[in-house]
Amino acid sequence: MNADQLVQQALEALKAEDYPRAKALLKKAASVAPLRSDIRELMVYAIERHQPENNFEPASPPEPEPPRPRRTAPSRPIPTRRQAAPKSSWILWLVGVLILLGVLAGLAVAGYFLLIRPPDTVGDEEETIASREDSGTPARENGTVPPAVRENRERLYQLAHRYAQEENYRQAIETMEALIEKDPPEADAYRQELAKWYFAVAMTQYDLREYAAATEDFQHATKLHGTSTEYHFWLGQTYYLKGRNESGSQKKQALNAARESLEEAIRIDPENLKAYDILAKTQIALGSKIQGVECFQEIIRRAPPESFEARRARENLRNMGAPAP
Repeated sequence: MNADQLVQQALEALKAEDYPRAKALLKKAASVAPLRSDIRELMVYAIERHQPENNFEPASPPEPEPPRPRRTAPSRPIPTRRQAAPKSSWILWLVGVLILLGVLAGLAVAGYFLLIRPPDTVGDEEETIASREDSGTPARENGTVPPAVRENRERLYQLAHRYAQEENYRQAIETMEALIEKDPPEADAYRQELAKWYFAVAMTQYDLREYAAATEDFQHATKLHGTSTEYHFWLGQTYYLKGRNESGSQKKQALNAARESLEEAIRIDPENLKAYDILAKTQIALGSKIQGVECFQEIIRRAPPESFEARRARENLRNMGAPAP
């Protein structure tokens, strides 16, 4: 079953308010298509509805877990006593096994160094390329880039992409930043690629609920590619979730940062309904209930009447006792 079919079944479960089944289906869909943002949003919604926030409905206490049955070892027939082998034969057998294991370990190490491990110079390739360009290479002449400089930059660019393909995004980011520091003509395009890698790292931290670290990398992404409504939305949503786990001045600071990022996402794309939804919840958490109601009403105005976003907005307004437009 593909991800679209699982999402469709999850939506039907949400309509029927069968939230545990919806969460189970969305988990399967996430394992099939881990990069789809709509699956994450549906999962957040299912979790919120299964465990309602204090802003809307009080959460019911969890049911006590039934006691687990104690496992009992199955009865086995009592083995008949056999005549013990001479002690010297056991010692010889053990020595033979140890010798065999040593030979296998030696073959494995030799195979790694001969067949798998790359040459020692690969790990220092980035430093070698950078030093080669900084020393002994002539500067631009008559407005053109010397071939040696252009070749070194291209190798550094390829090295960064190699790290990214291996999902070693931190090393890819460091390599690309070293390339951008040299101010090549393609620096703007490189910054957009660098923003994607920061975004990938931030999404991994977000999935692990490491919201403080995720906000830092989302901020890097928005600074490098400030016109992306998606980057600003995820930064705002992460600040919102971070604020829910804080208290006092830190809570207010995180929620204010969430509001700024979400408003920027809406300014870039006024049809970003996800940003309106999280902005409404942020406004309510800050005590601005009227602004939160207005955000939910704006979703209903912009979304198709029978869409998931419009139904959820009407449900939130009904729980708040506010009228729908």
